[in-house]
Amino acid sequence: DGLVLGRRFSPLGGYLAAQLDRPYELVVPKDYAELVDRFSAGEFDLAYFGGLTFLQAQQRVAAIPLVMRDIDAHFSSYFLVHADAPNSGWDGLAGARFGFGSALSTSGHLMPRFFLNQKGIDPDTHFSETRFSGAHDKTAKWVADGVVDIGAANAYIVDEMLQDGRLDPSQIRVFWETPPYADYVWAVPAGLDDEFRQTLLNTFLSLSPANPEHQSILDAMDAGGFLPASVEDFDSLADTARKLGLLEPGGDK
Repeated sequence: DGLVLGRRFSPLGGYLAAQLDRPYELVVPKDYAELVDRFSAGEFDLAYFGGLTFLQAQQRVAAIPLVMRDIDAHFSSYFLVHADAPNSGWDGLAGARFGFGSALSTSGHLMPRFFLNQKGIDPDTHFSETRFSGAHDKTAKWVADGVVDIGAANAYIVDEMLQDGRLDPSQIRVFWETPPYADYVWAVPAGLDDEFRQTLLNTFLSLSPANPEHQSILDAMDAGGFLPASVEDFDSLADTARKLGLLEPGGDK
């Protein structure tokens, strides 16, 4: 995973270092919780968060959202069932075995739970059991292998798995796709110099697919460009996280 992330983030890191005339070091924490802990301890000047982990860092140490990729503003999650499952609707899935990803995952748990609640479905009572796989690819595999009857996973990752052969399309199908929502975001600590933060923001925003030198950086990030980010982009997520006790009531802004 470290090698994969290195290939993905190194072009961007090199670009930022060159433009800002500062060295950079890519650090890959072992999980969501470690990322928040180390950011909160002041170890990072710039961090790439999922929506929930950003909100937790924002609540703990007033993390400031900087930018998101254009695609981060329009993420979605798939609810997956086995290809042989009947088309029986949500009522027909009452009592089924359900799989989320990580409990702290925006697209593998929190936003799927949010949209289920909007449908009047409490997954903890509607389904016979709810399990956490810990990862999007594992959730998809669980569905394909019959470990669970339905699972929620990041749509982008599932599409990648279908394209590269990690998932067999004859074994799995999309039961429902959520509406779009904001997910990942680059954030900086509150104590970062204001002038440097603005320069860093402008450096991200200046990346353009019209510039051949920038295209490879954007391609590595699966991005068409970057957009300014705000805490308000994550309001729906914050509401769900507070209800689950993952954020202090009213304390995320």
